[in-house]
Amino acid sequence: MEFKKNTPYSFLIPLFLFLLNILIKSLFLSNRDIALDEPFSIYYGQMSMAEIVEMLYNENNPPLHFFILHFVIKLFGMGPVAVRFPSLLFSAFTAVVIYKIGDKFFSRIAGIGAALIFTFSTMHIFFSHEARVYPLFVLLTAGSLYYFLKIASSPLNKKDYYWLFALNVLLIYSHYFGFFVLFIEVVSLVLLKEKKKLIRSFFLLMLFAGLCYIPMILIFIHRLGVSTGKGTWVVAPGVTELYGNLNRFLNNKYNTMVLLVLFTVACCLLIYENKLKHKIKGILSNVYFKIVLAWFVIPYLIMFTVSFKYPMFIDRYILFTSVPFFIVIVVLLSYLYEAKRFLIAVLTVFVCSQLITVQLNPDNNRRLKELVDVVAKLKKTETPVLLAPDYAYMSFSYHYNLEYFQQAPKTVELLNREKIFPIASMERANEIINNQKPPAIIYVQAGTEFMDPDNRILKAVEAKYKEHHVFHVFEIYDVHYFKN
Repeated sequence: MEFKKNTPYSFLIPLFLFLLNILIKSLFLSNRDIALDEPFSIYYGQMSMAEIVEMLYNENNPPLHFFILHFVIKLFGMGPVAVRFPSLLFSAFTAVVIYKIGDKFFSRIAGIGAALIFTFSTMHIFFSHEARVYPLFVLLTAGSLYYFLKIASSPLNKKDYYWLFALNVLLIYSHYFGFFVLFIEVVSLVLLKEKKKLIRSFFLLMLFAGLCYIPMILIFIHRLGVSTGKGTWVVAPGVTELYGNLNRFLNNKYNTMVLLVLFTVACCLLIYENKLKHKIKGILSNVYFKIVLAWFVIPYLIMFTVSFKYPMFIDRYILFTSVPFFIVIVVLLSYLYEAKRFLIAVLTVFVCSQLITVQLNPDNNRRLKELVDVVAKLKKTETPVLLAPDYAYMSFSYHYNLEYFQQAPKTVELLNREKIFPIASMERANEIINNQKPPAIIYVQAGTEFMDPDNRILKAVEAKYKEHHVFHVFEIYDVHYFKN
């Protein structure tokens, strides 16, 4: 394949895609409450490097994103815009990398189409609004795919190996699933004509990446043992999730149906012209397409299959597979609609379908500010507050008293001084009530279905008081006010 020379479009198109992503993903960046796993990332991100490393023994992510947040917080504070802006930037750069993959290895139209599908994916907008590692992980995966394809096209260019090595190290330091990407790289070698010549280079590449991971190896082994031995909160997937998550990548099932219609129409026309077999041979002979397809299919199916034993098939964990998925979609359409005007028309239809269904302000369904307001109105100085699960103190304190949140690891101690007690068991609830014998008490359920599925804490508190009032806060929060 002869690659295109640089033109003004080589700069202007990526710039446009970057600015478009910055624009639409910054519109509602601070609208949602800091919630879900964000408070955890921010809470530990503000700590020292040594404290972050120590925390990793109880955390399911390596340190890279925590380190990034650490310096962001030092420079800009921990307001919603500050802590989420890195995710927005990572997402915007991913659109550029997707375009570069399409433009360099397929066509400029393919690059633009895949980048726009990514840009108007509600799932990616959602995670670009979260102070979490996933947009970084997606960007690093896209970058790794780009340089792997460059190596496939020019095996003698040493700079590409250095870039791929650096990205691989960053991948495994950003998320443990980075090893899936390294695994795909090794498997993808089978697709290359010069695979025998590349085996030594990739062996060294993986060896040096492994050596760079030595500081993390004991933590990795410990976390692997915890996840496989004790399990996690993730549940095994149903069969429908195999295609359900593809619908989510594309916003909803109706966009998937639009895509299937476009594919069906093209196939019918090609069958009529007796060209479908030729087109299929052309697609399957393109080594770059086969590599991109493998980068989607292999991890997606492996993670789905493994999840029946060790559940991991959820949106955030499989998000990185959406990058090759978007590229596969557009490349297939490019082959099936060979005429440029038809391809542009088809991609316009599909991108418009996404544009109509995209949510620029996706909801995280958490109303922590409202929860804190309810508690503040009910609480008197002497009224204890029981907060379950115990780890909810991070999200609660961020909105209740930011100064407490910022004084990690003393946050729980400061909350206790105001008689706010994070608890994890019925026994701890009884201990507080028996010691203080308060005439009224508040019990906050901030998502206790996993730690207390039988509501033992609620029943224990309810047994000690005559009056019981419940205040529900959308979506998962219940504030119980008891008094005698």
